[in-house]
Amino acid sequence: MKDTSMTCAHSVLGLVKFHFPSLNLSKVGEGMGCPEEQFNAYVDEAEPLADKVAGMLDL
Repeated sequence: MKDTSMTCAHSVLGLVKFHFPSLNLSKVGEGMGCPEEQFNAYVDEAEPLADKVAGMLDL
């Protein structure tokens, strides 16, 4: 399960970096830095796109 999660995270972060090459991805590893309610709202908003990306991965 952990290997699959890592593969997904690598793929998604790779896609993000491809589309936003100047983005500093090291900030992702530093934590959320936003209230849990706001984070949950972002997760809910991103869910349909995450489902699309997951469907494109060859796992």
